[in-house]
Order: sequence, then C-alpha cells, then structure tokens
Amino acid sequence: MLRRLRRLLYEASASQMVEEALLLGISFVMLAVVIGLVQKVTGVTSSYFDQAWKAMSEASQGLFSWAKR
Repeated sequence: MLRRLRRLLYEASASQMVEEALLLGISFVMLAVVIGLVQKVTGVTSSYFDQAWKAMSEASQGLFSWAKR
C-alpha cells in the first residue's frame, strides 16, 4: 500500500493531480479570507454611515427644532 502511494506521488500525472488539489485547497482558503475581510469592511462602513446619519439627524433636529408644527 505504501509503495503504491509512493509510486503515485512520483508519477508525473499523479503529482500533477496532487499539486492541483493543493492549489485548489489554498485557493478556497484564500477565498474564505477575502470574503471574511469584505464582510468586515462592509460592516464597519455600514456602522460609520449609520453613525453619520444619526449625527446629521440630531444636528438637523437641533438646528430646525423651531420649525416644528
């Protein structure tokens, strides 16, 4: 069994398949990292816009509170 595995690793087609499998695994890990970073940046950006909107709303209410009906 071990001889068969060694032979497969040293054959050109088998080593190419192993290499491609490793590259696919690495690419999936990198894709997960990129998706995680995008979600984090999106969340932070959304938080900043929410805070800015709230601050502008409070400022407009303070400036134009005399115009209430």
